[in-house]
Amino acid sequence: MSEFLLPKVPRDALLDSLQYTHLPGRAQTVYLTPSLTISSITAPVRLFLDGAHTIESIHVATEWFLTKSTRSRVLIFHVTGSRERSQLEPKLHFEKRIYPTLETRKENPSNYSPNGGGDGEGTLEDALEACFALQKPVDVFVTGSLHLVGSMLEIIDYDCEV
Repeated sequence: MSEFLLPKVPRDALLDSLQYTHLPGRAQTVYLTPSLTISSITAPVRLFLDGAHTIESIHVATEWFLTKSTRSRVLIFHVTGSRERSQLEPKLHFEKRIYPTLETRKENPSNYSPNGGGDGEGTLEDALEACFALQKPVDVFVTGSLHLVGSMLEIIDYDCEV
């Protein structure tokens, strides 16, 4: 039985490890510059990404977002499985709320249905286009699902290698 016990790690070593841990998609801010945009509209967009997907984690992520956001706010939100969007969705004022499918791009419509499959308001590409179409600086809170955040990192070609 003792072979399954983890070795004791000195507290300082544990704290150092946590301090330098990088976990893309958790409390992560990505600044979209014109060279990164998928749109011809180049208004500055800041993505605040957190894969929170429980009531407690979404509450913590929302508090983090509130401490960082200084512009008009947009929510991109998706839940998977049997969870109810109305129970999990952040209770903040957003200029726009977008509930996309998990499809990334319109060119890859394997399961794309504009009105079906979960939230079903277009692809993630459509969601970003809607943010850029506001034609002003916005802070975009992307949360509700690790799948959503991972797909968003894919669509903006974010390099997750450290």
